Amino acid sequence: MSLIAPTTKTRFIAYLVGIFLAGLVSGALLHSWWTPPPKSRWREPEQMAKDTEERFRKELKLSEDQIAKLHPMFLRNAQVIHGFDVETMQKIDAYLDRVREELIAQLTPEQAARFKEWETRRKEYFEKKSKPGHRGDKDGHK
Repeated sequence: MSLIAPTTKTRFIAYLVGIFLAGLVSGALLHSWWTPPPKSRWREPEQMAKDTEERFRKELKLSEDQIAKLHPMFLRNAQVIHGFDVETMQKIDAYLDRVREELIAQLTPEQAARFKEWETRRKEYFEKKSKPGHRGDKDGHK
């Protein structure tokens, strides 16, 4: 015979479940408030330069005159870095083109079809990304 009445057991289990759910909801809310949204790796050079200026302004306490003098360098650096990103993706694309058939040979027909669709989406994304004036995806590359 149990020392705890059945209604007390049920109530106790209900309290435990309630406490667990409250903790789960609280944790999820705190995580969403404290975790910054992920930044897209793909940013335009102008935005990269602006972010650099803000970081320098904040961390080094640069004056507006200093920022104005450094702006062309920040923009040039961002354009060069952006170019490296585009060049790197083109090199990756060329390599993947060379090994694509070897990879497809190891896939089932269904997997190969999905892979080809995936490749098409990937190429479209990077073609769009490499065009001047493109604004990166807000949620990052998928």
